[in-house]
Amino acid sequence: MYPKTLWTRRITTINNETFIIIVKLGITTPILAITANTEDDLVNQYFDVGMNACIPKPYGQEELQQSIMKLL
Repeated sequence: MYPKTLWTRRITTINNETFIIIVKLGITTPILAITANTEDDLVNQYFDVGMNACIPKPYGQEELQQSIMKLL
């Protein structure tokens, strides 16, 4: 099992079922969304379906490292 998961994709077309399955399987690996879609309502959807953090694209190395460290 991986200690964390980075999830980058076009999250506006997010498939909630994917994250519901992850939760139902009892997988507790933190999920960090990396997305250009950072409107408040979309970010709330990411958290609602099980993502643990979200950073906007483009992002810098320091921002990515800080976000990962918060999830450890």
